[in-house]
Amino acid sequence: YNNLGYCYMNGIGVKKNIPLAIKYFMKNSKASSYAMASLGYIYNNEKKYVNENLALKWYKLAHKNGDTEAIQYIIITYEYLFKHKEAFKWLKIGAENGNEYCQKDLGTYYLNGEFIKQNITNGIRWLEIARKNPNTKGEAAEELGKLYEYGPKKYQNYKKALNLYKQGAESLSPIVTVKLAYIYFLGEWVRKNDKKTFELLSLIHKQANYEWAEI
Repeated sequence: YNNLGYCYMNGIGVKKNIPLAIKYFMKNSKASSYAMASLGYIYNNEKKYVNENLALKWYKLAHKNGDTEAIQYIIITYEYLFKHKEAFKWLKIGAENGNEYCQKDLGTYYLNGEFIKQNITNGIRWLEIARKNPNTKGEAAEELGKLYEYGPKKYQNYKKALNLYKQGAESLSPIVTVKLAYIYFLGEWVRKNDKKTFELLSLIHKQANYEWAEI
């Protein structure tokens, strides 16, 4: 049933037909977290069928039944609905259960005081955890780097910021790589180094991220 639902949902080998996709996913919805998450996706994204409450219902069931990615869609849906307290609640659940993306986002929430009281200590703690995971190392390093570059005076530490930006670049994060290139290009708090700038932008170009490789 899941395969049929997937084909009708995406129009693969058959004409796209959302009612039939729902029908086949519903047939498997008591046993399959994939079917549950797919129903959540439909009610979150298919214009004629959008119903955020139904989307949340199915995403939560998918999460309860072992879908490790479903929690991210729960959070995104609550953020879209401007229910930031609920989004934060689920971010904490995901972070505490080891979801690296939730750990990174929770750290960013705390660090910037987004929708919650700012807590830089907690922000650093969660971002350091996220930085240990290859999937979130670059973005977590960037957020920490910005704290040590731009944050409150007691946290400013250009040496730490530079090392973190370097780690982000090593993780092939295009945003951090360009950020580091600009730092060397401008030479405001490090020695200006055009050779490093060129090397970093060339790396971005090789990765085919052409839009990032322009100064």
